[in-house]
Amino acid sequence: SKAEGMITSMKVKLQALGDTFKKVFSAESTKSFSEGLKEWASDFANIAAMMQQTLSFIGGLFDANIVKQKNGIQELINKNEEYGNKELERIMGSTLSEQDKAAKVIQLKAEVDAKNTIYARKQKELDIKKAQFDKASAIANIILNTAVSISKVLANPFQVALAATMGALQLAIAVATP
Repeated sequence: SKAEGMITSMKVKLQALGDTFKKVFSAESTKSFSEGLKEWASDFANIAAMMQQTLSFIGGLFDANIVKQKNGIQELINKNEEYGNKELERIMGSTLSEQDKAAKVIQLKAEVDAKNTIYARKQKELDIKKAQFDKASAIANIILNTAVSISKVLANPFQVALAATMGALQLAIAVATP
């Protein structure tokens, strides 16, 4: 499946990152520290991009599942409304007294409204789950992007601090968002 392929590819890239890290920081390295760091940062950026693709893929699956569930609930609401309308026609066409008809209509409306309230609550719960997932995904992307930014400027402490600060600010905003 696509997910298994992505996981396998990510494992290979993580192994390559580890190998690059070992080469850069080994005593036998023929590259300068700066060159090795750039190579490692490039590999890290590739892995981060793969992780973001994986998150996006998982997000797409999650969204599709939420949409499917919400559509199913909407169908239940529509069927409930249809039932209510048919029952209303049946009640109004019956030989019951006007007072009995009014009582049945009130009872029917309460029944239909109660079911629709339950369905609406379920849809709201799905909306909340989606918002929570979206927030977690945004936070993960901010962390990945910050790590990539830092890895690209590791040789310059000022730029590292700046990238980390920007990432922290983005993260604070994302965490504060309901």
